[in-house]
Amino acid sequence: MKRKMNRILISFISLFICVTGTLALFNSHIEINNKFKAINYKIIINANGGKYNVNSITVKNGKITLPTPTKTGYTFKNYTINSNIINTSNINISDINNKNIVANWNVVNYSISYNLNGGTITNQPTSYNIEKAITLPTPSKSGYEFTGWTGSNGSTPQKNVTISKGNTGNKSYTANWKAITYYTVDVNPIIQNQSYMSGLDSFKFSVYINGTLVSDHVTDYYSTTISSGTKFRVVVHARDGYNITSFTDKTWTISSNLNIEPSWYDNIAPTITNFYNSWETDVKHTAARQRHWYVYASGYDNGCGIGSSSFKMNNWSPDGDPNGRGDPYNYATTIWTGKFTCVRPQALTFSYTLCDSCGNCSSTQFSQGAW
Repeated sequence: MKRKMNRILISFISLFICVTGTLALFNSHIEINNKFKAINYKIIINANGGKYNVNSITVKNGKITLPTPTKTGYTFKNYTINSNIINTSNINISDINNKNIVANWNVVNYSISYNLNGGTITNQPTSYNIEKAITLPTPSKSGYEFTGWTGSNGSTPQKNVTISKGNTGNKSYTANWKAITYYTVDVNPIIQNQSYMSGLDSFKFSVYINGTLVSDHVTDYYSTTISSGTKFRVVVHARDGYNITSFTDKTWTISSNLNIEPSWYDNIAPTITNFYNSWETDVKHTAARQRHWYVYASGYDNGCGIGSSSFKMNNWSPDGDPNGRGDPYNYATTIWTGKFTCVRPQALTFSYTLCDSCGNCSSTQFSQGAW
């Protein structure tokens, strides 16, 4: 009896040594076949991405207990052979000899909790697992700007937080806020150095807020209340007859109340298109050879416009001082005239100036032969 027990003991020890000698293949972090050889048996286990933390397997009386693997983010479910579930303990070696054993897993779902600090949020995930990434939505709070999440992502607020694939463990996040400061922005046109709160026709500008056109070709003024940090852009449009004396296209980042003044100024002289003269035919020629001369000037101005007294007789030569009057009067829509009495029969050179209502002037001259 004693001799028989020793043989069993010796056989068991030999088997144990053989099994222990294959443990280096048994510990695996990836899906590999972990093989155990025990005398005439071959045991093949596919850990299916898991790993084993044991350093021995005990075989006793022809039976074996399979070790339980671990896998980050998962709980062990069962072993299967050809998709059939098998027991893990007290298994006859003959039942699993030379068969592929596969470990199966259940994914662990971890919780996500939020402290919104008075804000609101929609479509927020409340759980996640190791198999896919989760991005936190952005909360909102009236009168406040969201500055970011803190918590499981660290103590520095981050507006964009993603729980990346491969993460594990329960997560908690706190929303952080900053009170929004609002400022008033006014856009008031300045035309010929004069402010026009109600604007003037044809003097136009456009307003963009954060890159979006909100008011196109405004003809009066613009006023709004917007939050700090808003991008506010004004584009000033050209006006015929005027120069833009302010910016033409400018963007501000709002940090205080702001008054913006697009400005136009007419410093462009009118255009003279024609000069001509004639005399009054029904005036009798006296000994002094007196004649009444009419001098006409025509032109246009797209800015301030040509005034009612904008055509001036500057001088004529050789007299220097004309013997007559030179007050112009409106002859037609764009024609202004002056009537002069001339008592000199010699040739004359006339000099004229045409001015607009803003004081911009153009000058020219022409000559009249003697009579």
